[in-house]
Amino acid sequence: MRTKNFITVLIFIALSHNLKAIRDYQSGIIITNNSDTVRGFIIEKNEFFYTSKVLFFEDEKNVIIKQYSPADIKGFRLNNGRYFIAATIPLVNSKDSSLVFLEWLLKGIVNLYAYYEPDNQNIYYYLQPKENEFVLLSNSDHTIYDTLENKYYYKKRKEYIGILRYYFKDAPPVIEKLNNLNLNRSSLINVTKNYHNYVCKNEACEIFESQNNLASYAIGINFSSLNTSLNDFNTSYVNYPVGFTFTVTKIPYLRNFEFQIEYTYIKQSFKYFKEVQNHRIPVLLRYNVNLFKKKAGIIGAIGFTFNHRTSTNEYMKKNSGSNTARLGLFYNLNKRIQLEIDYGIEHSKAVYGYSYYMFDSYYTVIGDEIFQSAYMIGLRYNLK
Repeated sequence: MRTKNFITVLIFIALSHNLKAIRDYQSGIIITNNSDTVRGFIIEKNEFFYTSKVLFFEDEKNVIIKQYSPADIKGFRLNNGRYFIAATIPLVNSKDSSLVFLEWLLKGIVNLYAYYEPDNQNIYYYLQPKENEFVLLSNSDHTIYDTLENKYYYKKRKEYIGILRYYFKDAPPVIEKLNNLNLNRSSLINVTKNYHNYVCKNEACEIFESQNNLASYAIGINFSSLNTSLNDFNTSYVNYPVGFTFTVTKIPYLRNFEFQIEYTYIKQSFKYFKEVQNHRIPVLLRYNVNLFKKKAGIIGAIGFTFNHRTSTNEYMKKNSGSNTARLGLFYNLNKRIQLEIDYGIEHSKAVYGYSYYMFDSYYTVIGDEIFQSAYMIGLRYNLK
């Protein structure tokens, strides 16, 4: 029966991705073509989806989803800080132009944007030195023929370095560092920011960086009900330990995942072991599925638990570990405090040799395997 419960927890964790797909949205705004701001909620998609459209609704109680294209609105902004505007840009490897949504990366003397090309899933970057002028920071392939080896190979032209030299020509210290510049988001934001700071001393530039890419942390406390039944002697024990948690609630670039470390101290007495002291450290990777307008949700977790025990009995095993899985529910009491209820199980191989080893704190011995189950309730305070 316990084995089936363990498998059920793992199945719930695997299915959580499908549940998330229809639940994820966040607050945001759209800017109309009349420059009016409409507040509401934006369906969360990847960057390549946002290139041509955005899905928006105004009322959580009466969800009517509207689709907007770059021709319909001036832009939109998500609550996590990301900002997209409608713009007509020259296309890559073409003389044509197209009206698309660009992600606004930096606002300054020179603006910086990213274009997420949906067909080939490529990312291109554009400078905007003045209004309605968008300059592609290109990095095309150059074909070179090697006469000695009688073969062709490709080399990047790095045209973007020459383009940046031209537009940043009034900032010599910035130009000096361009030769080794990589064509990526962070490098371009940094060099454009340095240029702005050099030529504009009185006003800082604005960077529209996604807050999803910044880690957040939480601390918490939980209370457990642990029921131990030792099958060999038909005895059972109940303990109520208190645990403390530290959680990385936002892992950069891993949406909905969390990393959690716990500490629990338990003092027990068994038939053959008196004054058993157990220091437990579960290490868990958690995955959240938001439900009910993000007020509540489901938590699945898998990980490993380290145990360190001391006892007056010399046969007590000092250190061991077990595979861990949990499934639970959470409810956000406010923006900082979260209530959580979990059911967890652990599994590890029994220790061979002395039979005394199997009398471990709150473990159930089933043949050659050890199982532990617990019901937990906890509170968590978000630090950031």
